[in-house]
Amino acid sequence: MSATSAEAGSGLPRLVWCLFGPMALLVTTVMIAEKGGGWLGFGSLVYLLILATMLLARWVDYRTGHSETAAGEPATPELIRRYYTTVPVVAMVVWIVANVIGLR
Repeated sequence: MSATSAEAGSGLPRLVWCLFGPMALLVTTVMIAEKGGGWLGFGSLVYLLILATMLLARWVDYRTGHSETAAGEPATPELIRRYYTTVPVVAMVVWIVANVIGLR
């Protein structure tokens, strides 16, 4: 595999954790808040699956050795730890708030 194809292949995980995942979480959050469905309804399960996919994509991106931050800086182990501690906590708070709103 050439360096060009390896670098091209490593772009998909970055797009997932940096762009498509957050956009999908936003859409799913709005869906949960508007339609409800309960704590473990379809919307909640989709939300949690998207979150897990984002975390996996970030790990895959980091393991390729060419990982960067959203701003284009090289990713450090400290930044990865921060991502894995901040994103799940914030995402779960957003999920809880969306479910509370959806239950009204």
